[in-house]
Amino acid sequence: MKVSCVIAAGGKSERMGRDKKFIKLRGKYFLEHAIETAKKLSEDIVISVGSERQKKQVQKITNLKIVVDGIESKGPVAGLYEGLRECAHEYAIVLPCDTPLMQAKIFEHMLRECAGYDAVVPRKGESLEPLHAVYKVSSMLKACENALKENQLNLSGIISKLKVKYIPTEVFKKYDRNLLTFHNINTRKDLEALRKWT
Repeated sequence: MKVSCVIAAGGKSERMGRDKKFIKLRGKYFLEHAIETAKKLSEDIVISVGSERQKKQVQKITNLKIVVDGIESKGPVAGLYEGLRECAHEYAIVLPCDTPLMQAKIFEHMLRECAGYDAVVPRKGESLEPLHAVYKVSSMLKACENALKENQLNLSGIISKLKVKYIPTEVFKKYDRNLLTFHNINTRKDLEALRKWT
């Protein structure tokens, strides 16, 4: 099944104090780790960033397609919307750039479950992982467009209006024993812990 990939890389990284996508782990930027995962899944990859400045920085490390969300203060919804608009296929995998230990097999599992759904989203208890998910592009584009018009910027709220298959994160332990795929790095303490694990 041909699928697109959108890498969500537009965050401001305020808690970290520097741009997370350019933090290095094992000699590579976090963004480069996300690109490596995306390339295992798709040939149609879009990187969504939050500003022209970010776009110029990202262009220094990749020649992949880059879009700028262009809508101030709308967070990941605007970035996702702009990224999905550039997708060539019916379904798109969405990846963040701040979880550098992602396992492609987890996304392959979700792809196998997507037929008949607008989205396949991992869930841990009541918490969702909307930036580690698979979306039907047409459905999610419409949902994001409506949400932006209504200034409804909560991804979980947007997803709740779609036909969604939720998969407990426990299911993915067969691919990623410690579920590091979902371990996002928000603070320097998180980064120090990650470097100890790797």
